[in-house]
Amino acid sequence: MGGAPNNPGWYHNLKANPSAACTIDGRAYACLAREASGEEYNSIWQRASQTYLGYTLYKQRVGDRRIPIMMLELKPEAGL
Repeated sequence: MGGAPNNPGWYHNLKANPSAACTIDGRAYACLAREASGEEYNSIWQRASQTYLGYTLYKQRVGDRRIPIMMLELKPEAGL
């Protein structure tokens, strides 16, 4: 949401129901979503903001709000 003052709808949806799907190389897989925290969050945020400079601007816009990072983990039966 480009640094909007509130978390986006998809964030609330994944928190309420972490079952999700992702597509990798054209194949769909069942996943479970979880929110990154601690050092994992810091590491991902640093890499992401170095990859896309817009994230730094988003962080300036949101002020004290922590921009969520959701991790999608393949369910065991996904069989990658």
